[in-house]
Amino acid sequence: MIKRVCLSFLLILSIMVSGYWVNEAQADSSIDFRSDNPLYDDKEVLNYLLWTMDDKLEKDVKKLKDDLNLSDEEMDFLKDWGLKERSMVIESLNQVSPQDQEDAVIFNRIAEDVFAQRNQALQEFFGDSYPKLEAWISIWWNEEIDYRNEWLAARTDVNADKDRVAGIFATQYNPNKSGAYEVALPDKYVKFANLGWVSNIPSNLRSIYGKPPYVVNVYNPATGRSVRSVKVDEVGPWNTDDNYWDAKNGTNPRRKFADLPLGTPQAYAAYTNGHNGGKDQSGRKVLNPAGIDLTPRVAADLGLKSLQNAWIDVRYEYLP
Repeated sequence: MIKRVCLSFLLILSIMVSGYWVNEAQADSSIDFRSDNPLYDDKEVLNYLLWTMDDKLEKDVKKLKDDLNLSDEEMDFLKDWGLKERSMVIESLNQVSPQDQEDAVIFNRIAEDVFAQRNQALQEFFGDSYPKLEAWISIWWNEEIDYRNEWLAARTDVNADKDRVAGIFATQYNPNKSGAYEVALPDKYVKFANLGWVSNIPSNLRSIYGKPPYVVNVYNPATGRSVRSVKVDEVGPWNTDDNYWDAKNGTNPRRKFADLPLGTPQAYAAYTNGHNGGKDQSGRKVLNPAGIDLTPRVAADLGLKSLQNAWIDVRYEYLP
């Protein structure tokens, strides 16, 4: 906490004293804004900050612009790279074989390359102003994680299976069938049950997953809009065995990551707190904290724009 207060004070000085602080900070090796900075930890940090529908994050974006006196052009540059953080990884994966797409080593190498390109582009575009951006991101990130952990903890019940989880980070994906109205959750057996792939479900779990279709209700508190009875026809966004809405000692015990609080997706814990070394169950670096994926049609009905993320509420009572 003392370190974060000191960093915040230094950032204010940097803005007030015309570049003097930046030069001094660069000369002082004890101030390291690359340590614990998401810019250097292979995370979709710009996408998370600039492309998420959330009152707090939208205020943070305004603060970023005001604190660093960024122009509209500079903000557009950051927003553009916010989209590229995700799209460039997807595009690179599409250039390798389906087998290689499942390889964690290849995935992580692609992610590292994309984020290295992003950082180089930011440094070249902002030039001498880049250290201020770097420092701002470092301080904001630590404050955001503290805030978000407390915000989510207030919504977590560790005693029983969760019918409703408030505060799940949602991203968007293009379904295999164009125009499909569905969501993805990190439980592969829900998908298998809904698609009739019973043979892919272990025999000891078939009775648990034996009453499809399985659906969820989703509510976006930012817009007040909801969707009901949306089928879970895909698995993801990251894990495939993280039924985080089920208690570890419940009727359908959480299969993986039972050390995490009930209702907390492992992807969130990996992205924000380094759980499992910041990786999912297959060893891929978790680039965003998503616990649910929405198709564009579902996202639109919730009031989201194209490619926009959101913190949403999900009702799971119709799942195993």
